[in-house]
Amino acid sequence: MDVIYSICSATFYGSSGILDTLLVKNNDIFDIFILKQFVYFFVSIIIFLFLFKNLHTTKKLQVSYTDLFILFIAATLGTVATFLFLYSLSKSRNKYLTFGILYALPIVVYSVLNYLIMGKQLTYVNLFGIMMVCIGLVLISLTDNEQKINKK
Repeated sequence: MDVIYSICSATFYGSSGILDTLLVKNNDIFDIFILKQFVYFFVSIIIFLFLFKNLHTTKKLQVSYTDLFILFIAATLGTVATFLFLYSLSKSRNKYLTFGILYALPIVVYSVLNYLIMGKQLTYVNLFGIMMVCIGLVLISLTDNEQKINKK
């Protein structure tokens, strides 16, 4: 079941990237960024209310100040990442590279930080995957994959 959730998450995330491309084509990125944050907020509340219908029967949330600080940092990084993605998307001449960086590079960053911060080992398969992602991004950056429209 975890795989299904992951596939749905990746599909929704990828689809939202295409929709972002359409939005930044005709709109100011600052307007899109602000509106997107408001929509995130309201959708999050709706999902929260839907998933936690029996809020009065759930146990009291007990979160330490350290966890709240980590949550604040994670939310801040996510917000900044959203803005930088929209900005990059609006300026990019190679959107394949922009999306490649957005979707493939986090795997590399996660693996390296997991090794450095959490002390987890990187196997040869992990290292090979990291190398393949980096090579793929370099190859994408060397090409101009944007479709050119020829007017007759």
